[in-house]
Amino acid sequence: GEVDPLMIVKDLTTEHRAKILLSSLISPSGVTTHEFYSRYWGKRPLLAALDNGSGINAGDDDNDNRNAKSKKKTPMEDDPYKDKLEKEAMQHAKRLDGLLNRSIIHQMIRCNKLRYWLDLNVTQYTDTLGNGLKRRITLDPPPKKRKNRSSTPDDDDNLEYAVANPQDI
Repeated sequence: GEVDPLMIVKDLTTEHRAKILLSSLISPSGVTTHEFYSRYWGKRPLLAALDNGSGINAGDDDNDNRNAKSKKKTPMEDDPYKDKLEKEAMQHAKRLDGLLNRSIIHQMIRCNKLRYWLDLNVTQYTDTLGNGLKRRITLDPPPKKRKNRSSTPDDDDNLEYAVANPQDI
């Protein structure tokens, strides 16, 4: 019979469930969760997509170049599995549909007090130095220090974070 994934993960810790989810999201890139955190998290983007039939797998530019050297490129029209590959690519492209979109984010902001820097980060990856390496730039408004508070300067309670507004998106 059918296996309910929720029954499988119900006894796992939150940390293990998160690791399994992250692993499933990045699996097409061939990058492990450990490698993701050490090489990509907060440092550079990672493309996690199925092989497009060109012989080059997803991942970053370094992985693409390694794979391009090690694999023979074959045109899609000569591939006997073209239909299967196209169907798998379509299924893969839709695997995250409904997970997170603009209307869900809008509802989250409308129904919850989401604070920039704590609950929500708006970021952009850009080549600021002109060397081809993109760096993460956080676009969030910085927190402001509260006046007339009797806490220490390093205390997080001494900071006031900007709250996201539904009109922001």
